[in-house]
Amino acid sequence: MIDTAVAPVAAPPRRRHRGRWVAAATVAVLAVAGVTAWLVVGLTPRLGNGSTAATDPEAIAKPDVFVYGPDEQVVVDPADGSLDGEWSFRNDGPATIVVSAAPQAQAYVTYDIQLRLIPPHGGSSIADADVVTVGPGEEFGVRYSWAPGCASFGPGTGESTDSVRLRVDTLGITRTVDVVTDHPLTYWTETGYTPPASCAS
Repeated sequence: MIDTAVAPVAAPPRRRHRGRWVAAATVAVLAVAGVTAWLVVGLTPRLGNGSTAATDPEAIAKPDVFVYGPDEQVVVDPADGSLDGEWSFRNDGPATIVVSAAPQAQAYVTYDIQLRLIPPHGGSSIADADVVTVGPGEEFGVRYSWAPGCASFGPGTGESTDSVRLRVDTLGITRTVDVVTDHPLTYWTETGYTPPASCAS
């Protein structure tokens, strides 16, 4: 007797298609992870206080009253009309950053800023610049001249700050950040301060 039954046809293998899908999904996940890491690093620059600081020669060694704490730098009616010094900050992030000054929060106060890269191991000073490129673990200095500018102050009053506003570019992403210092500033006047006539223009 002849068997006329038709043999079942085997289904085509699907393993290859599944492998391609898994590979594509893996690539997509890795791409998302890479973009996320790029955004995390770029959007959250990490700046810590550096190892050096310079204070104004007229700063009071032990002020009777301070706003932020005993490390505050206080001047009272300075002869040159400004509080001058330098802060340093360290790039605590994993990527190189490009730093420049940004418009300050206290727009009425004169806040002149110059930046400089601080060489490691106490090397020779590097000249002031408007922009500095700072590698991971490197430090940069912020030289400031802080004065009342166009703000009026009565006798026995003043102004304080514990931060400086900087523009930081990381991996092509630019953020404006307020960097807090361990050495806040207070400009105090016992005689009062009247802004110059040029402030009215």
